[in-house]
Amino acid sequence: MFYAQLDARGRVHTICQLSNEIQASNAISIEKYDDSLLGSYYDPQTGIFQHIEVSADKTTIKADGIDTAMVTAIVPAVLTEITFYHADTGEAIATVPIDPATHTATLQVTATTPGTIRIRAGEPNDEPTATWLNEVVINAT
Repeated sequence: MFYAQLDARGRVHTICQLSNEIQASNAISIEKYDDSLLGSYYDPQTGIFQHIEVSADKTTIKADGIDTAMVTAIVPAVLTEITFYHADTGEAIATVPIDPATHTATLQVTATTPGTIRIRAGEPNDEPTATWLNEVVINAT
């Protein structure tokens, strides 16, 4: 039997295989070993695993300090705030409240120097991990 193990907020932190069936609120039975579930959140009401999804309304902005890109994170209902990070350094940019009606949060991005801006989103105080798949890239020219 394969299981997705959840932390206290319902995020999958481990996928494991056990020889016997178990009954635990933090271990969800899954059909096969699927490490793509790592970092996703489990909704017990729907039985669905959901990742944080991040997108940007544009991938190129002028490095003039005026042109902006809007980064949007679509998050599981369990979250009330999300932190946007510099993907290259792991430093937090801002922690933003989630709109409870749309389960989204947004971040406006501008630049004054040309370059590549990589932004990730996760829970506040998240540590960078290999399971972060929620990244956008914006080029400032």
